[in-house]
Amino acid sequence: MVAQRVYRPMAKEKIVVGLDIGSANVKIAVGILKNDAERPEILGVKAVPSSGVRKGVVVEIKEVVASTAKAIEMVETVAGVTVASVVASVNGTHVNMRKTKGVVVVSRADSEISEGDVDRALDAAKTISLPANREIITVIPLVYNVDGEMGIKDPVGMNGVKLEAEAVLIDALSPAIKNLRKCINETRLDIDALIPAGLAAAQSLLNKKQLDLGTAVVDVGAGTTSIAVYEEGRLIHFKVFPVGGAHITNDIAIGLRTSTEVAEEVKLRYGNALPANVNKKDVINMAEFGADLNFKIAATQLTEIIEARVSEIFELLNKELKSIDRKGLLPGGIVFAGGGIKIPGTVELAKEIFKLPAQIGATQNVSGVLDEMHDPIYAACLGLVKEGLGNGEEQAVTPSRRGIAVPNIKIKHGFDIRKFIKSFIP
Repeated sequence: MVAQRVYRPMAKEKIVVGLDIGSANVKIAVGILKNDAERPEILGVKAVPSSGVRKGVVVEIKEVVASTAKAIEMVETVAGVTVASVVASVNGTHVNMRKTKGVVVVSRADSEISEGDVDRALDAAKTISLPANREIITVIPLVYNVDGEMGIKDPVGMNGVKLEAEAVLIDALSPAIKNLRKCINETRLDIDALIPAGLAAAQSLLNKKQLDLGTAVVDVGAGTTSIAVYEEGRLIHFKVFPVGGAHITNDIAIGLRTSTEVAEEVKLRYGNALPANVNKKDVINMAEFGADLNFKIAATQLTEIIEARVSEIFELLNKELKSIDRKGLLPGGIVFAGGGIKIPGTVELAKEIFKLPAQIGATQNVSGVLDEMHDPIYAACLGLVKEGLGNGEEQAVTPSRRGIAVPNIKIKHGFDIRKFIKSFIP
């Protein structure tokens, strides 16, 4: 038996593990920020089929624990590390975004704004009334206002009397969060932070130009689809919908009168979202997928089923963009993440429906030789790694002190995001 190589980071080297528990797969990535490196290096990524998750929410703890433990074991072998804690994703329609403000009087006698003043302003922004079954999972500072001067990214060192913080609160159902934490803790892991999967994907895929121009990140998973809209470097909208790639599979199963397992295989092998891309004379011999499937279907029939469901999802997202007056008005276009977007023709269909540029996102500002880094199913877990390391051209979730101050939120096990991310900033 060959002994497992265990990577031991040198001084100032930091390792972060991103864990994305989805409805179809558990994805996990390991990244390291080496001494004086400009960007994180990805040591390993792995995905294993998951069960026990429905529409992004844990419904069977034992099954989720088993899938997660398997993914952890696999990535430990590939990356040569022992995983002790993770930055984990949160998903589901119960995840909600709220805008808030907090106002404080500057404490110093010389009226110079300190980091303590920023902390107090953010604490004031968190003081809102939530239903008893909901909890705040993260706070994202947007901008600060000093004595009426608006749109300040970093007020520390400025002079003023009144400091106002504008922020976004992400809250979620407490029972769903408790079940997620329990699953992770039962694999003997600590939780460093919880971040919505859609925002983590944005952290992975968007560069500074896209954040500034106005861009929507659409993360199409198996059970959910999320949209995160950024403009002028700030998150302006986020929402999760209870539809995804599994619904396309279910439609195919119904249309072809077959099982969801066979429907998924047919989708992956012959699926296309645009009828124009398919020869009308092409047929699919269903016997390829089982001896008892002794019939053939027109390839266009499959394409029409896929097009109908994908169009429905995109129209739902377009309606959401209209509700925030951004329909057709995002110069950065649509950037896609998630396994549900891998059907050929989907991007072309998106361009037609959204009337915007569209592309499958590529992970930004990381190094590594792994082909999997460019697979859209890993966008969220790679974003979790980048967020935990706090290193990148621009932070899309909780920007560091080089841009916008990070909120002082304590997650389970006494983790302090501000102190954690600051430790990586020279």
